[in-house]
Amino acid sequence: MAARSPTRETPTVASRPEDDEAPAAILSPAGGPEERTARSLPSAHRATGSVEGRLEALTIHGRNSFTVFDTLTGHAVECRCDRETLDRAAAHLGKRLLVKGEIHYGADDKPKWVEVEWFRLLGAGPLPRNEDMVGLFADDPIPIDEWSRYVRAK
Repeated sequence: MAARSPTRETPTVASRPEDDEAPAAILSPAGGPEERTARSLPSAHRATGSVEGRLEALTIHGRNSFTVFDTLTGHAVECRCDRETLDRAAAHLGKRLLVKGEIHYGADDKPKWVEVEWFRLLGAGPLPRNEDMVGLFADDPIPIDEWSRYVRAK
């Protein structure tokens, strides 16, 4: 029986659509990473807005940024900034921030990173409970606890 010559597959690129500046690893057919890079895909879309979350990481590796964990999604959002802004943010590690800027969203419509214009510290206390919000919407015929259960069930 004649030996077959091995076929060579084309390497696949593991892209990172959430980050249009960081390189993506090129993977060999066997799945092992090679030490080459390729330009990744740009953000799915972007918009000016804000992200609220707890500041849990800072980095100066490659670029200045800090990471907040989005209150709505629980996902990490990289906040890219200049060194002065990063130094100010460092004083608030572990605290809740509101970060405003151009938000870059992934294909899943979740914020992936923000070009920071400014940020501000949010209250250190716990978020309000349902009972604390009773009476805010006096004209609303649905009690707030029923509305909260309805929204959470979706």
